[in-house]
Amino acid sequence: RSTLTGRQVAYLITTNIRWPNGLTIDFDDDRIYWADAWFDRIERASLDGTNREVISTVVHPFALTVHGHYIYWTDWSFRGIYRAEKYSGANMVEMQNNLPYRPMDIHVVSDQRQKCSYSPCNISNGGCSYICKTGLNNQVECGCPSGQQLKLANDQRMCV
Repeated sequence: RSTLTGRQVAYLITTNIRWPNGLTIDFDDDRIYWADAWFDRIERASLDGTNREVISTVVHPFALTVHGHYIYWTDWSFRGIYRAEKYSGANMVEMQNNLPYRPMDIHVVSDQRQKCSYSPCNISNGGCSYICKTGLNNQVECGCPSGQQLKLANDQRMCV
């Protein structure tokens, strides 16, 4: 994890992980979930990487998302979409199988998915002419778009 500016990088999971294809955040319970297709399992941990546990052993998970009390994932071997209880992995349900393709991703669209929070970038783009990022202690850090020959002016707000 890091700040939006790419600073304060912290490695959360560094052992016994090989192909972490999917990653999602459970904002209700402050947990991260990931699908590891090498080890054929879905795991979760606290946001700081502690309290790691295997939720379910599945065939070839690729993408996943969490909503309410359930975890949803795609499986490349069965070309399907599955659901199980997010706390235990119990009561797995095959929602769709034999899709004509390997499902690459899955999303839940709901206004309950992530709670809104204050950001200084919400007001007048933080005073930035292009890109506003929040850094340490919610401080604004402006940026310029890549692919253009722009750089921050001396005021650290405008791209010139």
